Amino acid sequence: MRTKHALSGSGVGWAAAAIATVVACISVWAAAGTTWDELRAEYHVHAARSDESREFAPIEGAGFTGNLFVFFSSSIDGDDRFFLQAPRRPYGTLDLHDTLAALVRYFLLPAVQVTELDDATVVISYEADPARLGREFFAQSKNGPQIYVSRLVNP
Repeated sequence: MRTKHALSGSGVGWAAAAIATVVACISVWAAAGTTWDELRAEYHVHAARSDESREFAPIEGAGFTGNLFVFFSSSIDGDDRFFLQAPRRPYGTLDLHDTLAALVRYFLLPAVQVTELDDATVVISYEADPARLGREFFAQSKNGPQIYVSRLVNP
């Protein structure tokens, strides 16, 4: 007659799985506590900010001023298609053109960015001269050296 051992077959597998599950849960719980503490601290920092300050936080965090984006938005309508003229050069760990493009796309919604100048109604130039594009503009606003918003004549 065969006898069953307490540590035989699938019983050992279930015990190992249970122990692994308990260890995993304890690890997640320990790490989550630190994460929640950090999130609470961040919440209190940002909750104290004004609505305008929170709106410009991503822009200022990337090293630009909120006033620059207010300038851009004052010349852009919601149905505009904008072409971004900016140099492709290192900007921190990223690229200046791509960093600026991401922020402008977010801040100027519902206007959309286009990749072809022929599809644009407006050109946003940053550290660039819109005259180099060889296009005619019927309106142009300037905000410092080489920062322009230019509305195309024949979009």
